[in-house]
Amino acid sequence: MAPLAFTAEKSETIKVCNTFSICTCKETKTPPYCDKTHKKFN
Repeated sequence: MAPLAFTAEKSETIKVCNTFSICTCKETKTPPYCDKTHKKFN
């Protein structure tokens, strides 16, 4: 699989790691990354 590249909306440091998830529930405290907050609501 090719590396994923995207441009952040704000000027920020983007961590590079093997895996990550982008949040789609909008409840995360670490946007744009998922911190599994959605599990509280399911």
